[in-house]
Amino acid sequence: MYGWFYGNCVGDMQKICKTQTLVHVALQNSIKCFILLHFFSLYVANGLLWNHNLTCHCNNKNHNGHPQRKCLNNQCTSKSILSQCYVSIISKDGEVEYGCTFGTSCNFYENGVNKGNMCNMNCCRTTMCNKEMNVTGLRYPCKDKKKKQSISRELVIMLVAIPLSLLIIILMIVVMWKHFKKPNNNYHPTLLRTNNSNHFIPQVTNFSSAGSGMGVPLLAEQTIAFQITLNECVSKGKFGIVYRGTWQQEDVAVKIFSTGEETSWYCEREIYQTTMLRHENILGFIAADSKDTGTCTEYWLIMEYHPNGSLFNYLQTHIVDVSMMLRMVSSIACGLNHLHMQIVGNQAKPPIAHRDMKTKNILVKNDSTCCIGDLGLAITKTSVSTGAVNSSRTGTRRYHSPELLNDTIDTSHFESYLKADIYALGLCVWEICWRTRVNGKTRDYQLPYFDHVPVNPSEEDMLQAVCIDQQRPTYPDYWHDSHEMKSMMRLMDECWCAEASARLPTLRIKKNTISLCQKIEFPT
Repeated sequence: MYGWFYGNCVGDMQKICKTQTLVHVALQNSIKCFILLHFFSLYVANGLLWNHNLTCHCNNKNHNGHPQRKCLNNQCTSKSILSQCYVSIISKDGEVEYGCTFGTSCNFYENGVNKGNMCNMNCCRTTMCNKEMNVTGLRYPCKDKKKKQSISRELVIMLVAIPLSLLIIILMIVVMWKHFKKPNNNYHPTLLRTNNSNHFIPQVTNFSSAGSGMGVPLLAEQTIAFQITLNECVSKGKFGIVYRGTWQQEDVAVKIFSTGEETSWYCEREIYQTTMLRHENILGFIAADSKDTGTCTEYWLIMEYHPNGSLFNYLQTHIVDVSMMLRMVSSIACGLNHLHMQIVGNQAKPPIAHRDMKTKNILVKNDSTCCIGDLGLAITKTSVSTGAVNSSRTGTRRYHSPELLNDTIDTSHFESYLKADIYALGLCVWEICWRTRVNGKTRDYQLPYFDHVPVNPSEEDMLQAVCIDQQRPTYPDYWHDSHEMKSMMRLMDECWCAEASARLPTLRIKKNTISLCQKIEFPT
């Protein structure tokens, strides 16, 4: 048993040294070892104290004529290691009493030699040793002026060891409780810069099956919410509110989910923690946390912050040139292609469908490229095959593909959701092109189908325009004067085909737009 306790403690400590885990994990394992060892010492003490049999000679009846306790057939048995057989003078008439005693001070006889100075009792510690013990020298009553008594060494050890062990265990529990009760506000994970970004994310120090990029940083997630200062509200959505926050002197975006939206928070967190998801054109995930405010529990997602805001807001106040338009479109195509792509290997990534592609869910970075965010409605291929998708009609009606509007989408086939994303991507590309300056001409920002449906269209409005009337967003005449815009028109036509199988895959869109960027930046 001792080997088992020792092996567990040593094994835990070796793991701590090898993996260089966090300090509080080491403390927790150390406390566990101390507690196990002290319980083991109590177990050993208990065995030593009570796992011992000693049979002694005794009087069936005492000097008052009553039966002596635990004495049967002139024999008594004691199970403690402190047990002794004794013989004692109990009256002036010299009456002798035999029996078992526990830790009583007396003259201890060993090999016939008296090793004590008690006047009325002799003891020994072997079976029936007191039956023939000599009582010469004992007297009653004891008239020694100075009575020197001694407590056995074993009893002293037990009386000291047991309370001391209990005290140490209590102190360890108190230290552990205080350490884990209060939030660790001094915890500062190592940070690194993301690609093409001025924002910081936690350094990946340990990898697990759930993570962003090669793995998610093992943050002390129950403390990061207390380290963030919330500033102004950036946007409001169906599931929550997005704030600009400050964490370790860096701006971060904090999405706080509405009360009752714990499931949405959990689903989006799981998608962001997908292995190998991190990409420069997908909004960077930092951490997830829950915070008790006293009246309710808030569920937080902490993301990278981009001051330019969403593409929707950016296009309303900014005009872009052809070069910037191509950079935006190619970066969105790269991000969506990475979402849709399956990566096979030890660090595998499943294909993911966004299901809510729109300019409000695309952010503009400082270098004029874009990144895709808001993965709250995203699904993986596994969730489709297991039937975990609740509804196919999600997202924004204006961006619904024809098969979603007329309810002909094959919900059992994951590729159907990828094709719906391609259709929505084509509408996002149209919005960017609409605000592009071509030969000095541009237009005020408009939503797709602005000239066919109301501002807040219903499902019936969109069904009539897209499926029945076969309408698509219109192209200004001056686009035909630009080679790049004509290429983008062909691209959009192939993205929003009525037949889903005829739409371009994201990889082809990515290659086409990158090729256009290279031609305009490095003309031959």
